[in-house]
Amino acid sequence: MKIKNVEIKNFRLLEDIQISLDDKISLIVGRNNSGKTSVIEIFNNFFSYENSTFIFEDLSIKSLKNFNEALNKYKEYKALEDGDDKDKLEKVFKDLLPSIELGIYIEYDDNDDGKLGSLSEFIMDLDESRKDVYIKCLFSINEKELFIEEFIKYSGDYNNDFAEFVKQNLKNYYTIKFYSTDKNDLDNYREIERKSLIENVFITQFIYAQRNLDDQAKDKNKRLSKGFEDYYRLNKEQFKDDVKTIEGLLSKFSDELDENYKKLFQGIFKDLEKFGIEDGVTLQKLIIKSLFDAENILKGNTQLFYNQDTSVLPESYNGLGYSNLIYMILQFISFYEAYDKREPRPNFQVIFIEEPEAHLHPQMQQVFIKNINDFIKEKHDWNVQVIITTHSSHVVEKGSFEGIRYFDNTSDNLLIKNLSDFKNEIEVKKPETIKFLKQYLVLKNCDMFFADKVIMVEGTVERLLLSEIISNKFKKLNSQYLSLIEVGGAYAHRFKEFLEFLNIKTLVITDLDSIDSADSNKACKVSKGDKTSNAVLKNWLPEKTLLDDLIKLDDKNKLSKSKRIKVAYQIPENGVKKEDCGRSFEDAFILANAEKLTKATGEIIDKRFNGKTKDEIYNNAYEIAEKMSKSKTDFAFDIMLMEQWNVPKYINEGLAWLEKDEILAE
Repeated sequence: MKIKNVEIKNFRLLEDIQISLDDKISLIVGRNNSGKTSVIEIFNNFFSYENSTFIFEDLSIKSLKNFNEALNKYKEYKALEDGDDKDKLEKVFKDLLPSIELGIYIEYDDNDDGKLGSLSEFIMDLDESRKDVYIKCLFSINEKELFIEEFIKYSGDYNNDFAEFVKQNLKNYYTIKFYSTDKNDLDNYREIERKSLIENVFITQFIYAQRNLDDQAKDKNKRLSKGFEDYYRLNKEQFKDDVKTIEGLLSKFSDELDENYKKLFQGIFKDLEKFGIEDGVTLQKLIIKSLFDAENILKGNTQLFYNQDTSVLPESYNGLGYSNLIYMILQFISFYEAYDKREPRPNFQVIFIEEPEAHLHPQMQQVFIKNINDFIKEKHDWNVQVIITTHSSHVVEKGSFEGIRYFDNTSDNLLIKNLSDFKNEIEVKKPETIKFLKQYLVLKNCDMFFADKVIMVEGTVERLLLSEIISNKFKKLNSQYLSLIEVGGAYAHRFKEFLEFLNIKTLVITDLDSIDSADSNKACKVSKGDKTSNAVLKNWLPEKTLLDDLIKLDDKNKLSKSKRIKVAYQIPENGVKKEDCGRSFEDAFILANAEKLTKATGEIIDKRFNGKTKDEIYNNAYEIAEKMSKSKTDFAFDIMLMEQWNVPKYINEGLAWLEKDEILAE
């Protein structure tokens, strides 16, 4: 029994979305401000034990206009005589008033037969073949007609601004309610009067990003010690003998302390006895006794220390990352204990974890995810789903490919994309692509899920120089989150479907790779060749093989159908002749900087260009580049030391396209 799907409406950025959850661990990823944390917050507001509630700003911006539309429809409704039309209009204005909705679609199977008692309140149909339950959580207006009437009556106090009225009176009219609903017949529902009935089906727990952990020596939080206090509270029944021993020691100490108290406070008791005697008032005799409860003693009086050689240090002396890691693991263990001890035990538990990478370096991020997986596997009786929001490629690496849910906010409507669906669709057509992507996500710190834009380059030289090019010439790009991926020309096309799925604006920088088909397809300078050997150009963009076609191609035909992916390859640096076109980055760079290279210095530059004229360098660019094939990286470092060098034309045009935010206008 697990949550299969979640539906959210009118909550912050989540206008109307559906999320399919993995049976075990779902990783929610995406760019900043794409609504990932809002998934946790809406569950927290409906199910938290800390009385969290909604505020006006939680209503989605687009839904606010519905208040005025509802007001207009209400006025039309009031003007009508009784009849069918009036009844229909009543439903219209009431439906228009925005409510925050969370729909939870639960599926169970034949193995859950012994656990169906708690589901009896939620099953709304008599079809034995169905194995589903739909719980709807609403933050909505109770008395909708009264709500609008109140605004009309006092609208002058709010400058006739309906939204302002809502903002100031939200808590007076909006309430949280839960309903059991038939997913196939939404008019068939009943209210769930007690939230505890839902908690018998599943309970929720939350671990938030620990940004307030203090690593100063004066730390007063003692979060880790508190974690152990919570563990004691949850487990004292399980370890009765040990707890009894502790309580026996406390009782013995209490008796000894009482004798000392009697001596210490003897004077004040004698003075108290004298008060009121002359007025005929006799005060009752007082006795001070020490009362020690094991749980209360532990609370605030037990601290965690670390062994350091022959000394022990308080928890605040440990690194923030370790403290955060231990704290989250303690929380996770405590959640299992809470589930295990609860009577009646819920059918399953849902744990939300917000950005576990906070304060953790990459290795710790991977350790945390591994620990969660291992811990869940060990607890065979623990039916749990974990939902993690993250910005960390290291967390993604250790998660399941199928469990990733990508929040795509590149358009006006947020899209939730399921990598499990992507895998199933592509694996049928191109199983080698899925195998490659899985291996890549494990071997590389893949941050494409979080990037604003992506640049794919063929070699190390481009990767080394692009940061400098962007810093000097493309300031807007420099302020965006760019994912720079180095991948050989033979493999870049493997990312085609994946990049289209992610819908990220992407520039693919690759080489023209000219060959002579009449000479056994040997590599040659562009002016001597007729075809390309580059797999990207042949099989992806622009799907052309002849050099003449590639060189003459205009920019629009270098774009994907979505216009979000563009390929950039060498083009003539001056004019349109093949003689002015490089085969590789080094070749193109030499053509673009022939004159500057006569004056530049550097280990490779001195060796290859010293004493040559501008024309000699320009006319022999291909041959010089070939001789540098084993020292490309050194050449890149030489370029970094040059002043005011020219960016090859194809890279310059590609980055200019990437920098623009417009897509459809291109």
